[in-house]
Amino acid sequence: MRHGAIVALVALGVALTAPAGASASRWTHCTQPEFASGELVTKGVSCRGGARIVHRALDHPGCTPTARQRASNEGCFGSTHVGRWLCHGLFPGEGYDLHCESGRRRIHAGAGG
Repeated sequence: MRHGAIVALVALGVALTAPAGASASRWTHCTQPEFASGELVTKGVSCRGGARIVHRALDHPGCTPTARQRASNEGCFGSTHVGRWLCHGLFPGEGYDLHCESGRRRIHAGAGG
């Protein structure tokens, strides 16, 4: 009998947490005009919030292009913190490709190239 009660409690816990986990696992493809030449995809954060984080990361890139990279308009690979977010990837040159994460929240943004 005791085992049955434990199994029932575990099943109830899984049933109650499944909807929250399911909604947190959805990716949103954003249609922001500023990302028309690329993409903005978010998980656990709004499109507007994702765009704000990406812009702040681009304002303070986690790397400095070498002279050769600047001459050929290439970006550089690095990482930077934006509050509790960690953004890493290719910072601007002809384009950029950034992945940002904070806990279970995710942002992928890219443009140009």
